Amino acid sequence: TTRQYSNDTNRMTVGALHEFDLATKELNKLSDSAYENYDVTEDAIYYQALQNLYMFDLNTREEKIIVDSDDFVYQYAGTETGVFYACVENQNRLSFWNREKDETIQYDINAEVTVLYEQDGYVIAHFAQNAENEPQTVVFYPDGKRIYAINEATDKVEINQDGIMVYRVAGTKQLVKVML
Repeated sequence: TTRQYSNDTNRMTVGALHEFDLATKELNKLSDSAYENYDVTEDAIYYQALQNLYMFDLNTREEKIIVDSDDFVYQYAGTETGVFYACVENQNRLSFWNREKDETIQYDINAEVTVLYEQDGYVIAHFAQNAENEPQTVVFYPDGKRIYAINEATDKVEINQDGIMVYRVAGTKQLVKVML
């Protein structure tokens, strides 16, 4: 992303998404919408601007709005097949937009999504503690399928390329190893 300083407003302008062509040494603008945060996959870039969540398809060179609402997307994690996201209005819902089917899957969880990230092809969602003893950490395949749930709070989760997950139970030195 790039930003420019405006002498008129004495502020930095909203960021734009650019690509640098190594062969031609040219900087090409992809979108005026991109802010600082973005997730890059093999053939897509996911980014947020104000209340919208976008995907820029690197193959078709087209920008698509995934979430266009009055609700603010506060967490998202891009994958090869789509993007997981959580909105402020309904913090107890995790959504997955499937790029191949252009459809959204809703996961109603009885807790707020606190952290959401992609790691070696898996997406990890951490949830706030809740009274119903629902899972506090859930692991998903990049296509949106739920693969593993952890009922206790975790403060560290690592997954390698072979699908071996190690997590630490929050507030302890206890490590747990799981083959996904």
